[in-house]
Amino acid sequence: MSSAIVLAGGRATRLAGVVEDLPKALANIAGRPFLDWQLDYLAGQGIVRVVLALGHLAAPIIDRYRGRYGPLRIDHVIEPEPLGTGGAIRYAFAEAGLDAAYVLNGDSLAPFALALLAGDDEFSLAIREVDDASRYGSVRCAGDRIVAFGEKAAAGRGWINAGVYRIRRHALDRWPLPPSFSLERDLLAAHAAEMRPRAVRVSAPFIDIGTPESLRD
Repeated sequence: MSSAIVLAGGRATRLAGVVEDLPKALANIAGRPFLDWQLDYLAGQGIVRVVLALGHLAAPIIDRYRGRYGPLRIDHVIEPEPLGTGGAIRYAFAEAGLDAAYVLNGDSLAPFALALLAGDDEFSLAIREVDDASRYGSVRCAGDRIVAFGEKAAAGRGWINAGVYRIRRHALDRWPLPPSFSLERDLLAAHAAEMRPRAVRVSAPFIDIGTPESLRD
């Protein structure tokens, strides 16, 4: 069974005054909650179960989906305290009983063929080229393996993390990380040379609603 975890527990602190009393995932995009667009994408990719990793303002999301969305089974887990991106993923794996899953950020979407990430690797992620990599943490690859992650890049074109992953649960347990940790900083950036996660280059458009400027765009 193909499963996905969507990180939808963010506090939307950068959207204060823009998205009031709603989690970021329910921000109105073209007349529909952003999470609807993500779930449509996942259903079209053959996903059958989605686990929503929730925290702040979980109730409106639970009330909206109530276990189903079209062909998708919708489950949810609520973190007992803020766990960071990495801690939230690890908690969702444990609570949902998953051994492997696709993982997406709840405030961005980069639609491409998820099957490109499938395989035996313990950790795969999509990367995409941007015109100005200095705005993001860039990745450095040797072939299809990431050897450095989150490096500050010079202005100009470069490859960045697209925020879509295929993760096997044991990949989160190889290092003694605390309950709350950042996937990007505390796992990938700190251990990329040892992990050597597989990079999949994609050309999908990148939709980000994490800031007021990107939300308006």
